[in-house]
Amino acid sequence: MRRQPFEGFGGARAADRLIADLLIAFACASSCHDAYNYYSPPPPSDHHSCAMLALQLVTNRSPKAAHAAAVAANGRVYLHGGIHVKDSDNPSSALWRFDPNTDSWTLLNADGPRLSHHVAFVQDDRFLNFVGGWDGSARTSSVHTFDSKHETWLPMAPASGFPVGGGLSSHSVTPMTGEGALVIGRLGGLRTQRRTSAVLSLTGDHRRGFRFKVHEIPVASRSGHTAVAVNATRALVIGGRSDPHNAISIEELKLPFGRFDTTLNAHTCNLLGTIKNTTELTGRQRIAGRRYHVAVADACGRVLMHGGEGYEHLLPNTAEMRADLAVWQASPKRDGGGVWFDAPLRSTTVSSPSLLARSPKLSAHCGLAAGGGVLLFGGFKEGWRASKATFLLRPVEE
Repeated sequence: MRRQPFEGFGGARAADRLIADLLIAFACASSCHDAYNYYSPPPPSDHHSCAMLALQLVTNRSPKAAHAAAVAANGRVYLHGGIHVKDSDNPSSALWRFDPNTDSWTLLNADGPRLSHHVAFVQDDRFLNFVGGWDGSARTSSVHTFDSKHETWLPMAPASGFPVGGGLSSHSVTPMTGEGALVIGRLGGLRTQRRTSAVLSLTGDHRRGFRFKVHEIPVASRSGHTAVAVNATRALVIGGRSDPHNAISIEELKLPFGRFDTTLNAHTCNLLGTIKNTTELTGRQRIAGRRYHVAVADACGRVLMHGGEGYEHLLPNTAEMRADLAVWQASPKRDGGGVWFDAPLRSTTVSSPSLLARSPKLSAHCGLAAGGGVLLFGGFKEGWRASKATFLLRPVEE
């Protein structure tokens, strides 16, 4: 039986709100944390009996795009750039739109900038800003803006303040309230990757121009990591850094200025905490070091992570793709401030024959909240071939 098309992002009808509350990528709501201590248990849910996660194949006709940038706006998902072949120096210029009401992708524009290993954030639920990336010959610090209302690229606004002779690739962006975002990444040279990371604020817009500012906030050198806000002033920076013990690297970043934009996470406050039959991942089951994974936060300080790839120089076969789904829960008594648990999937049933029993191996893919759950799309699948699948991770009742 086919899943009903779901409403989009932030504009769901009242009847759709029962399913519109799994997770939101890149931004998390502060309402839970304004009322509850960071380490306190989440408040009880008043309308959810969901206790399992289900994974469903939405379509096998998705754009081939690894190391692409994705963002949600105006009730749709947008995907730009990326590469089709591993280690390619020929990034795409295509911009695609996914409509969650029809489960279909549409090519909107093929005349944009050629970029891969870049990131994106949205302003005014309309303007899609694509930051940095590899253009086929050099790293950039440019900001390109697409108007999702008129479906056109806007003239590129100047972006000042970035260190001279540098660029960004495989970095992260976390939206902040107001008009800007926080960027974390190595300040690589135009063609060489430096081994130090920096934290930069990015303010402005396509009308007035953008401005970078480097902040003296200590952060480990990372590339291919994720940075997700767990409340209005804290973010977790995950992966993107090899560890001699092959354990995933995770650190907490406390924001000394401004607030992260966490408005959309209020819908998800109790869901991950209701997952049953979980196992704490320690010892040989611990979460291995990785990069190019997906990480998504809920509103109560938990983080869901999927996929990625390991580091070949650490141990034999550690560069293989990952398929694991895991949840990080804050715990002040543990090293790193939290504990990882597995996130089991509900198997196929007679009433739900299309559910997948296992999560796919994916790397350099995208993950965004979409109406009834989290969309996973793009990236490389097993064998390092470009994936054409879009999956939906959603809550189900036991």
